[in-house]
Amino acid sequence: DTTGTITPTVSPDFVNGEVGFTVTITKADTGVVITATDGTASGASDAFDVEAGAFAGFSFDPIPTQTINEPFTITIWVVDSFGNVTDGYTGTTALTDTTGTISPTVTGAFDGRTWSGPVTIGQLSSSAVITATGGGFSGTSEAFIVSNPQPTLLAVAPDTIPNITPQDLDITGTNFITPVSAFADTTALTVTDATSTNVTAVVPAGLAPGLYDVRVVNAGPGEPSDVLTDALTVTNTLDHFAFSPVLTQTAGVSFTVHITAEDAFGWTVTDYADQAALADSTGTLSPTTTPTFTAGLVTATLTITRAQSDVVITAQDDVYTGASNAFAVVAGPLARFAFGPLSTQTAGVPFTVTITAVDEFGNRVTTYNGTNVLSDTTGTIMPTYTPAFVDGAVQFAATITRAQSGVVVSTWIEGSLFLPYYGASDPFDVLPGSLTRIYIAPSPILTQTAGVPFTITLTVVDAYDNVDTSFNGTIVLSDTTGTITPTEVTCNEGVWEGSVVIPRAHPDVTIAALESGVERGWSNAFDVMVGSMTGFAFSPILDHMVGISFTIDITAVDAFGNPIGTYTGTNTLTDTTGTITPTITPAFLDGTVQVTVTINRAESNVVITTTGAGLSGFSNAFEVRDSIHHTFLPLVLRNYP
Repeated sequence: DTTGTITPTVSPDFVNGEVGFTVTITKADTGVVITATDGTASGASDAFDVEAGAFAGFSFDPIPTQTINEPFTITIWVVDSFGNVTDGYTGTTALTDTTGTISPTVTGAFDGRTWSGPVTIGQLSSSAVITATGGGFSGTSEAFIVSNPQPTLLAVAPDTIPNITPQDLDITGTNFITPVSAFADTTALTVTDATSTNVTAVVPAGLAPGLYDVRVVNAGPGEPSDVLTDALTVTNTLDHFAFSPVLTQTAGVSFTVHITAEDAFGWTVTDYADQAALADSTGTLSPTTTPTFTAGLVTATLTITRAQSDVVITAQDDVYTGASNAFAVVAGPLARFAFGPLSTQTAGVPFTVTITAVDEFGNRVTTYNGTNVLSDTTGTIMPTYTPAFVDGAVQFAATITRAQSGVVVSTWIEGSLFLPYYGASDPFDVLPGSLTRIYIAPSPILTQTAGVPFTITLTVVDAYDNVDTSFNGTIVLSDTTGTITPTEVTCNEGVWEGSVVIPRAHPDVTIAALESGVERGWSNAFDVMVGSMTGFAFSPILDHMVGISFTIDITAVDAFGNPIGTYTGTNTLTDTTGTITPTITPAFLDGTVQVTVTINRAESNVVITTTGAGLSGFSNAFEVRDSIHHTFLPLVLRNYP
């Protein structure tokens, strides 16, 4: 039905399409309509009125929170047994309450339906209930609160405080009833003193900066309170900088960080509007100053070029600092190869080479594990390929056999020279090794003339033919004729160049160079030809007898005594006795002639002279003795009787 109180709510079964039964409606109302439905079809009654029943009790209008000892109005109604307001009672009722303090304790006369009037309750209660009794019936109110009076706030002092330390706050007003509570928004303040007109409370440190409502609550049920809106301003000051979390970054790739100026309690210092200096543990951070903070916040776009683990960024303004979390900066993509330092090396002696795959900022690219081509400016480095890189680096022994200054070793990924994966060492020197052999130049040495100086060059080299420029020692020279001069020369930075002379004509002459007694080099075989004829040479002549023939050998020679095989003339012969015969030689053959001569005068220091082609020659001095020469020997007779 339209009152919502009909019972029952389901009819009995219909019989022949009809049903009759009794219903009850407990709420008085006008224009009530009953509706019947089976879920598909429905029907409604005519409208009718439901009147209240006979007087059976009392009901109260709802009573809001009241103040102790403060009069408040209550309204009581005459009701039937279902709570419907009815007529018919004009008496008074007795009033009682759960605190036992209500006044008055008797109402005035009802007007037949209701009574309304002031009452007072003198005791605090969180659930006071009033009971009205009269005419043999009674009724109770709903529970309500009886509280202390509501305080009135007038002012707070100071009205602005810093949050760095606890601050005293004086609150003035009226009707403060202890124990009183005070709040800044929802934050409880510590009350240290209270009177009916003044409360002293401590505002704790660490409140968020901003405007706060100040509220005072009196003790007791209902907690009556008053509030001053936006009465207190809390300020803060810079203590440190806080960074948003920084994840792993890539060297050279910019990234964004958010930095907040905060007080000691982590609240944003919204009036901070300066710049902060930036630094990081790699020393490569850029830029090194933030943009200007706005409302205590700044977003900075940063770049770090050095790969490193546990990198920390710091921000600083005067004494105020802040640090990010530790994060990793990883290398960027492979850009080139970097060599470790190479000092001066010795030709043919292995040395260690270290190469690292790096990004454009020189950070090791640990993902590179390839094998590279290896080369150098001497063209002699071995090996010509590196071993495989491990975690972006490789170390191996290399050898260069050509001495040279400013040597550069280079490496690249095969097929990508300068495009762009390439690397080169710093220049370094490769010195020659120790003396191994001596080169004699020119090679070949052509035919020379006996006694005529010719130029040779001696070059001291190591096992790889590098000139030993550190050698400034002495080299001994010899040749197959045994006549070369000089026989000792001194090198300057591994080289000697000068003239030598071989006075003896000889075929297939070889010059040898010795150092420390060891032959280190040899020239090619060459001929030393005789020089121009300068005279004649005699074979040695012994002493001879007067008038006894003896043979002499005469040879046409150059200035060094080398035979002139082309001379075919005849010569004159004379001697110091003036008695030699013949006085003309036969014709020379291949530069030499043999003559049988006789000297007919005994004489000592005889010298024979021959002359031909305008040139002369002299024998050695010898003695010509008399032909009769007696020698007496002592006679010794042994065993003579």
